[in-house]
Amino acid sequence: MRKIVFLLTIAFLFMGMLNAAIINIPDDYATIQEGINSAEDGDTVLVADGVYTGMNNKNLTWDGDEKHIIVKSQNGPENCIIDCEDDGRAFYFDSTNQDTTDVIDGFTMKNGFSNCGSGFYCRYSSPKIMNNIIKENLISPLMGGGSGAGIYCYHSSSIIRDNLITSNNIFCSGMPGFGEGAGLCILYGAPIIENNDIINNEITASDLECFASGAGLNVLNSSSQIKNNLIKGNSTIHQFEMSNSGGGMYCINYQDSSMIILNNTIVSNHSAKGGGVLINGYIIFDNNICCNNSDDGIYWSGIGNVPKIEYNEVYDNTQNFIDCPPGIGDTTWGNNINGTSCDSCHNIIEDPLFVNPYDGNFHLTEGSPCIDAGDPNSPLDPDGTIADMGAYHYHQPASIDEPEYNSNIIWNSPNPTKNATTIQYFLKQNSHVKISIYNIKGQLISTFINEYQIKGKHSVIYHTDTLKSGVYFYKVEAGELIKVKKLVVIQ
Repeated sequence: MRKIVFLLTIAFLFMGMLNAAIINIPDDYATIQEGINSAEDGDTVLVADGVYTGMNNKNLTWDGDEKHIIVKSQNGPENCIIDCEDDGRAFYFDSTNQDTTDVIDGFTMKNGFSNCGSGFYCRYSSPKIMNNIIKENLISPLMGGGSGAGIYCYHSSSIIRDNLITSNNIFCSGMPGFGEGAGLCILYGAPIIENNDIINNEITASDLECFASGAGLNVLNSSSQIKNNLIKGNSTIHQFEMSNSGGGMYCINYQDSSMIILNNTIVSNHSAKGGGVLINGYIIFDNNICCNNSDDGIYWSGIGNVPKIEYNEVYDNTQNFIDCPPGIGDTTWGNNINGTSCDSCHNIIEDPLFVNPYDGNFHLTEGSPCIDAGDPNSPLDPDGTIADMGAYHYHQPASIDEPEYNSNIIWNSPNPTKNATTIQYFLKQNSHVKISIYNIKGQLISTFINEYQIKGKHSVIYHTDTLKSGVYFYKVEAGELIKVKKLVVIQ
């Protein structure tokens, strides 16, 4: 009986896939909202290149109780732009009950203007937000300030992944006024925020009664997972210095369940309190690199529950640790796995040895004290070794004889890339190997490896300088192994 039910379930799912339609904008409908309105459950609204303006190309929404759909650009965010023209938001979900089968993929969302969620507004709904550029959205002093100029999530469990969130601004004034999360503001819920670049967002406050917090990311009472993000160059600016907090991140959690902040690179942010990070409450802060921030690297307010601050690199901030729990930052305690001086929670204060931070390359160089220095209870890096600190792990091809390499492992670096990327893989046995590159529409661009190779480690270079900026995929076929990985090109 169970077998019959299983087969019927598979049959219904397969029939649903066959019935799913692709609605092309502007070929089938002139505007994005018209396409969304016509879509049925499981459909994809595919938006062609162009700049989309006007009433039916912003404040985009649908009822998640009626349908779950994908809204996607054809050729990535550089080519498909939703320009709100300083009025409204790109997407607006208010109690519309989306889940993560609802996907918004591959748009630039710019010039939004509101008091909350000027780029993307999400309340009591949880869509997946991926591969977008969310930039130059504004909350103005005429509104006294507000929350989430880039993205606002309230009681949401969205997945927010692989986005560039940059140059969003909140200006707050008046009595009282506030600015929370110029890049992202997360209030309650349990979203996953990973692999994003959160860069150069800013909150500016002018009056004594104004409060500015979390220029990059502001998170309150949320069981969020904040993982593998680059948080760089975000600022809170206030003429009354002690009224601004958390240039990179402002994270407060008084719920019983923890907020997890794991493997982020937090650099060159600014605030009077917690230039890098201000944290308090039930928070796990592990495996992060927090450096070159002003005024402080990590600031704990010392009120309420003590956060767990372990296995981090905190270096060259104006002050590295402020009001943190006893022992944090006292690296006379002993040495970590690499022999680096650390405190009793394995935090270190050493130059992380980035490849080129001035050019935005925050990968680790050989010999970095952050390699293999993360929490040994964290998930292993993709190369099968102990977690590194920061958002960009250092690839360490293991020896053929090492037991963790008894399986096929594939990775590439750098990713994102500009001119070239190196694809590395390990073959358990002699195999015919074929490696092909596809664009985001699944169209073959080239097959650049098609040959018989012996077992062991292999490394090939793929030159990307002829590709446009966007998301691509490479497919590796070797015997029974077939794997597809994402490749991001930024020109």
